Amino acid sequence: MTYECAGPQKTKQRWCILNKIKNNSEFDEASEDQAPATELETIRQEAELGTLHIIQETIQPLYGLLETAITDSATDIHFDPVGDHFFIRFRINGIIRNRGMIPQDEAKQMLLQLRAYAGMGISKTFTALESQCKWLGEEVVKDIRVTIVPIGGTVSAHLRILTPPEFIKNIENLGLEKKDASAIRRHLSSAQGLVVVGGPTGAGKTTTIYSLANMFDLESIIGVSIEDPIEFDIPYMRQLEVDTRHDLLMPEGLRALLRMDPDLLMVTEIRDEQSAITVARAATAASLILSTIHSGDAAGAVEAFHFFNVPCHILGSCLRVIIAQNLVRALCPECKISRNPTKEDRELFERWDVTVPDEIFDPRTGGCGNCDHYGFYGRTGIFEVVEVDEEVRKAIISGTSPMDLRKKFRNKGFSSIFQNGLYKVAAGDTSMKELLDLYWPDFGGSGID
Repeated sequence: MTYECAGPQKTKQRWCILNKIKNNSEFDEASEDQAPATELETIRQEAELGTLHIIQETIQPLYGLLETAITDSATDIHFDPVGDHFFIRFRINGIIRNRGMIPQDEAKQMLLQLRAYAGMGISKTFTALESQCKWLGEEVVKDIRVTIVPIGGTVSAHLRILTPPEFIKNIENLGLEKKDASAIRRHLSSAQGLVVVGGPTGAGKTTTIYSLANMFDLESIIGVSIEDPIEFDIPYMRQLEVDTRHDLLMPEGLRALLRMDPDLLMVTEIRDEQSAITVARAATAASLILSTIHSGDAAGAVEAFHFFNVPCHILGSCLRVIIAQNLVRALCPECKISRNPTKEDRELFERWDVTVPDEIFDPRTGGCGNCDHYGFYGRTGIFEVVEVDEEVRKAIISGTSPMDLRKKFRNKGFSSIFQNGLYKVAAGDTSMKELLDLYWPDFGGSGID
């Protein structure tokens, strides 16, 4: 339930009551803020269930802090206790930015408000908690993933600001090359098989897999998912959330969903052996499955399945396409500075068979108003997309080593993540330093003997 339609006085009244609930305050029956018992119980239940939403009229200064973060295009907010204050930091374009200190009492009040709005309950003090809530702006709605953990007698908190994947109307906007996007679309039309997205933490895997799921006409097929947690609502998708409190774990939930006659199954992350084996076996039978797994590159994704003891013959039989990815900061188009490639730059382009550009770009020191003086504006993906054809399938089934798989991928013309990053450098999308800070030139093997 949201309260922006309830009227200013009722909204104010409800928030006063909610503040008292969170502070475990006694209610003064003569108070003008007192509400009927039924109203009080409703608000209490909504606080526990997480159906309250953060709106401007009801929750300052937390609303203002989130508004600032969203205006600054931050992806994360961190609350960390330092002495008698809390240190507030934003992550913007992948880099931590300091946003100052606030008194401990004010920070704790913000976190109490946040716990109520995220449905975490207001009495669990010494337990690690994770949940979600919504921030309702005048023109923008954001989902906020909240994690609060006890640390040294107090708490630390992390807020992830999620961008709904429906904003990614075209998967090329993720940073994919046209030929790679076409290959992915082709394999998404398969009736069965596994499409896996690999990458490290924070590489954008979740955005990619949700964007892929949104490409389907879910009104005309049966789509199901198991997620930990559910980060976005997908219309017409049956979304099941892992719930360890009630013994609903990933393997059990996955097996239940497979009995629901799905055409499409989305598993947001494979984290254990049982899930990995179940997903691989299901993908060889009657479902198209989208999933993510932690890996450094495409060959690393295959190795990760081997780590989970998925038999080589099953993995080779079920894989359709492997998408490995990471994120680099994108140069501000208004203030980036051109320069001639150095000798070392040219050698890298030539070694990786990328045409040497006449100029490449660096961020301007101090940036400009468009990029808030950072020199970078947003982030873009760098990708390795491997289509599993008969030759690649045989290599996987035979248990080929990761290094030999990388060489095979290069020899077949599949660009590595580093090579795709060089294309982004040549196009002026990012800087050479940004790419080299993320990957070393020999990462993934050049395919050159």
